[in-house]
Amino acid sequence: MSLIIKSSLLSAALLISINNAYALGAVSRACQFSTLNTAQQIVAAPFFVAMGAPTNILSLPGKSTSEQQNYWVRESITTDYGRVRYFLYAQSASYTYNYNYARYELFASYSSGWAAEQVAEYLQLDPNFSKFYANRGLLYSARAGRSEILTPDGNFSFAVAGKHSYYDPVSKSYAALADTFATDCNLSNWGVGLFDR
Repeated sequence: MSLIIKSSLLSAALLISINNAYALGAVSRACQFSTLNTAQQIVAAPFFVAMGAPTNILSLPGKSTSEQQNYWVRESITTDYGRVRYFLYAQSASYTYNYNYARYELFASYSSGWAAEQVAEYLQLDPNFSKFYANRGLLYSARAGRSEILTPDGNFSFAVAGKHSYYDPVSKSYAALADTFATDCNLSNWGVGLFDR
């Protein structure tokens, strides 16, 4: 077999494996608003309000760090890039740290139900947010968390554990993705961004 054919076959195999590996994503967040940098805060606050957070969130970027520390994003999200056929599921459990007993204790839990939702097109086209959707393709997700997204939960130590699954109606099969765990905003996870929900 010629070197060119071998290279082409290898490239095709890598492309297929990469597409399959990155088509589905999962992330959890236990994210204090204060830990976002100023540029992220200025964009995130109006986005969260557009997604269901109360309007008083718009003033958070100008507040003191101590006040911002009280506001949390606690969520788990399962995503699918371009595979409309899948139904997605996310389950999220929030824990607070009990310093007296040196352990995490359950604070709240949420479930998405089976879904394949998209961010509204007008938000994806909004100049303030469109750069976060550039080259994302068709993004579907299921989110487990408070509907308000950003909530005044106090200056605690939170951790969030997520479970993620998908259902393929073509093969009529369920599959679980890897569990997720977070004690921060998890923004280093480039597979799922802050605006994917």
